[in-house]
Amino acid sequence: MTRIYRLFKVLGSQKRLGIVKLLLRKEKLSVGAIGKKLRFPYKSTSKQLLIFESIGFVKRTQDRWRGFYSLKKSARENIKKIITIAKTQYRQAED
Repeated sequence: MTRIYRLFKVLGSQKRLGIVKLLLRKEKLSVGAIGKKLRFPYKSTSKQLLIFESIGFVKRTQDRWRGFYSLKKSARENIKKIITIAKTQYRQAED
């Protein structure tokens, strides 16, 4: 239950949801590119990505001086499922 709680806590942040949505659309992005697109400071973006890394959602690759982040395949599939379920529940609640 602790892992489920942690997962929803991580996905419960507007900043982190923005990062997830961006990484669902792009294969991999640098910290700077993510921060620029979402208008987050570099340090804040980096901190959020470390949180994702700590729960195994993202992988980091290094290209000389920059680190790039991408969603792991399993995380990508699971996040899409969670979003689909949430949208379905939200629509049903409106009816």
